[in-house]
Amino acid sequence: EDTIQEPELVSFEEISRDFQLYEYWSKLCLLHFFPDRLSFTCHIQPNTHFSLKENGKHILIVGEIGSGKSKACHLFEREFGYVLVPCSKIMKELLGVDANRDLTRRELQNIGYEFINSKGGHRRFAEALFEFIKKHPGAKYVLDGLRYPETLVEYRKLVRDKVAVIYIDTMIDVRHQNYLSREGNQGLSFEDFLNIVDHPVESHIHAFL
Repeated sequence: EDTIQEPELVSFEEISRDFQLYEYWSKLCLLHFFPDRLSFTCHIQPNTHFSLKENGKHILIVGEIGSGKSKACHLFEREFGYVLVPCSKIMKELLGVDANRDLTRRELQNIGYEFINSKGGHRRFAEALFEFIKKHPGAKYVLDGLRYPETLVEYRKLVRDKVAVIYIDTMIDVRHQNYLSREGNQGLSFEDFLNIVDHPVESHIHAFL
């Protein structure tokens, strides 16, 4: 292809180091054919424009379904002493959903979509998050997943402080496996997973990135 310029052979060490830079189809091929030759280490990407120390009182972890948001939030909670703000749980309480009621993901998505797009929906959700914080005093907070930047705007108005945003970008096949690993999701097909991911209530998440 004309777009491919100066191809070269690279070592698996280099591939492992730069894996995130490869196109998705390349990642799939590498993971399928050479799983034993790849070696990944988790690290924080240096960024001269961001400092956790300076932006650390309120952190929002966002990402699409199955990306690993909750695991990241629990890491901040366990290792760094952040108070966890469970956005999905707070939304359910705001909607009056009974904790013992067995709703499907699609049903919850439909209810949430209707609420957040109603008049004042973003403001009301932000107020519920703010009320949670007032009832759970702490030095710093990590929010587990919002779906709309508009909610973040309202939340920032209430806390009157900076809110750092960390976006977790994960390959969709890995997200599917993560979702399957959750209790009760073992039989979900990839097609069904895509239907969940493509629900309108999830469509604004990428705007955070």
